[in-house]
Amino acid sequence: MRRTANLIPSICLTFLGVAQVWAQYPTGYTLEQSGTGFAALSTEQYLSRFTSVKMGTVVGTDKAAIVFKGGPQLNSLNSFSYWTYTVGPGLEGQLTAWAAIYLHTQANKTYDDWMADYIGGSPNVFYIQAEPYYATGNPVLNTWQLQDAYGASALTWVGLESPDYPHSAPPLSAYISGAAMSWPVPGHGNQAFATREYGSLYISSIKIRMGYGGPWVNTLAYVDDVTLAGYLEGFDPAQVPGLSMPGVIVLLTLTALLSVYVLTRKAG
Repeated sequence: MRRTANLIPSICLTFLGVAQVWAQYPTGYTLEQSGTGFAALSTEQYLSRFTSVKMGTVVGTDKAAIVFKGGPQLNSLNSFSYWTYTVGPGLEGQLTAWAAIYLHTQANKTYDDWMADYIGGSPNVFYIQAEPYYATGNPVLNTWQLQDAYGASALTWVGLESPDYPHSAPPLSAYISGAAMSWPVPGHGNQAFATREYGSLYISSIKIRMGYGGPWVNTLAYVDDVTLAGYLEGFDPAQVPGLSMPGVIVLLTLTALLSVYVLTRKAG
């Protein structure tokens, strides 16, 4: 296993006294990086909105991630998917952005809380991760691919409690329901990938990651259109529900013209 992230503020678009406010899932995202790993907004490749996150590593110890804060219980995550555009798949040609979910038995625990409890040996922390390779094989280079926790080729998940059978691991739904407690593995009978259902656990953080392991050398991928429980994060700095970037520009232009018209009428 190649192992394992906090700003989605409400955004306010203001122009000449006009404001539109919206919230993002569930409390925001940040981009994190360590070593020479990198994660930054980019317009070089994008799926639907003009911007994606360009992520990658130079050496195997590097890390980069899109970090979503937690809050709700895992059973509320009824959709989770993201798109990847892989350019550099690592030394073995297998690697692209992967997903990690940090879970806690107690509500309102941040990622930092989770990590402190994990280091302290707390029995209250749980963790699962999904690498697309184990569900769909090597990434297809230079094309957008959907990575979906619930789709026909659903991501498979392993975690702190799992045996090392990533190719036959359960989907996210099995962890939520408890079916992962006894999951069939070809040639190995039923295996316990979890000791309990995970659906009632609270999400401390969700990360979409690059890096962490020997093969992660000169990797590069773009990530776009992350769906979390029905919310679509398109990474457009001017993202307004129902409006593309041209729509935002038109809105601002019309607002400016209207303001000029009103001021002219008043002056007359």
